[in-house]
Amino acid sequence: LHEKLFWLFQFLGYTLADDPKEQQMRIPNILIANNENTSGGDGSGDDEHDILVTSIYPLFEWIEFENECIEAYVDGEQPVMIELLSPLLAETAISMLSRWANSYLMPNVLYYEHISKKLLRCFGAEGTNAAKTLNMIIHKCYVNIFKWRQEQNVVHTSLEMLESFIKHSSIRPHLFQCPAFN
Repeated sequence: LHEKLFWLFQFLGYTLADDPKEQQMRIPNILIANNENTSGGDGSGDDEHDILVTSIYPLFEWIEFENECIEAYVDGEQPVMIELLSPLLAETAISMLSRWANSYLMPNVLYYEHISKKLLRCFGAEGTNAAKTLNMIIHKCYVNIFKWRQEQNVVHTSLEMLESFIKHSSIRPHLFQCPAFN
């Protein structure tokens, strides 16, 4: 299972987003154009049929599961839960999440000629899920840094993601509003 998830997260990370360390953080134009053609670019319809919106949900589910396992292990409730985790998979998931968040979460609309209204409704700075999603990601970093600190690569990757958020002009103003950040 871990190997399949590792390759899925790697594939999604390189397909859905540019590398925030090497390039300007943008949603690839070809994905925006293809998404408009397949899901209706007028912003109508539900978010369940927008691939740019729904493609990240499996990663969100995984990091929530990972957080539960780490917290159950650290709190001594279920020490066996740590056996379900892989530090390499956790590092890969955080890297993929960083790539995604730096491109899709609160995207700078000035970078795009066209952008999905559904995507902006879900993850734009004024969107319904943006603050909730940012808080979930910040909480994930908190869990990795303070509760799984023995995994130095995971901690380092989490810190790199937080640093990228500080540099992200659309995300930075929302960081201190996150309950998980305080």
